[in-house]
Amino acid sequence: MLRDAVGGRASLSRFSMVQAPGRVNLIGEHIDYNGGHVLPIPIGRVVGIAARKRAHREHRITSLNFRESCTFAVGTVPTAPAGSWVRYVAGMLCEMARHAAFAPALALDVYGDIPLGAGLSSSAALCIATGLAFEAVTGTDIDPIEMARMAQRVEQVYAGVQCGIMDQMASRLGRPHHALLLSCDTLAYEQVPIPAHGARLMLIDSGVRRALAASRYNERRQECSAALTLGRRHGASLRSLCAMDRKMAERLKPAVLRNRAVHAVDEDARVHAAAAALTQRDWAALGRLFTASHVSLRDLYEVSCAELDFLVETALAVPGVLGARMTGGGFGGCTINVVREDTCEDLREAATQAYQQAFKREPRIYELRDSLQAGMVRPA
Repeated sequence: MLRDAVGGRASLSRFSMVQAPGRVNLIGEHIDYNGGHVLPIPIGRVVGIAARKRAHREHRITSLNFRESCTFAVGTVPTAPAGSWVRYVAGMLCEMARHAAFAPALALDVYGDIPLGAGLSSSAALCIATGLAFEAVTGTDIDPIEMARMAQRVEQVYAGVQCGIMDQMASRLGRPHHALLLSCDTLAYEQVPIPAHGARLMLIDSGVRRALAASRYNERRQECSAALTLGRRHGASLRSLCAMDRKMAERLKPAVLRNRAVHAVDEDARVHAAAAALTQRDWAALGRLFTASHVSLRDLYEVSCAELDFLVETALAVPGVLGARMTGGGFGGCTINVVREDTCEDLREAATQAYQQAFKREPRIYELRDSLQAGMVRPA
């Protein structure tokens, strides 16, 4: 992939090559910033970077996807829209430089095949790949969890999205064919193997794109913070919203805060049940948890949309589909589905036909069989 992008095999000897994958969250939506547990998996789509030092005091970064380049002084962030890829890369270079013995000017050629705005964490992968590129060129050694924290700061400070740390941890620490059971409160984690047989995980991209900073994402964070504050006023010693007792969550007023809290508490419980279902190879139980999660995200957390609801309902009507839910921040993006192995094509045909008829466009459908890991790569 990057060999062609940077001009052939001969030119690659000057470059360090790195990659960081996108992620799909199996379950645990909107509780990473509420101190809950999440269960993401890395996918087989990445942001890749070819990096080298420059004999200048200016970085030069190039997006091969957008065919854009930008040159700026080391330690600065150029003026760019909040959601621009430039701010993510420049912000991560600044964060990495603070932890390095020296910070040379770099040339970075960036290419990715993660669909943008689909809820697959292309921005987190971009930050992690930038951090890995800095490491490779400078010899800096950053603890993986600390790199994930840096990438989270980039999202919050430079891009204006008050995200949790799930996406960055999943991109940096995710392992192929495993789900990452992560406590977003303590950052303790374990790798949960995904059974190889019995069912498949299928992703359906609605094609609805959203920018989290411009959506109601930050509004949801504020509502959860208000619910936590209210719980503490009632005398509870709470580290996070997900630590709230279910009965207390049910008593909160107004209703909007009650709904947000109940979703957070219940979703955290669903994550633990889902990890157990994977360990027990109980695909049917996992599917039921998926569907319950979607209902909660739709009705209590209010982050779904008509297209996502339609895809979930269409999937659940197909025999052999065990469960379906929206995944990611919501307001667009993808659904993830648990499907019996012998009915994957049935879902593909039903979803494509129904979605085309209802919304006049074709959904993109992926079977999540391949996954990649963050780190150095060798050119083909």
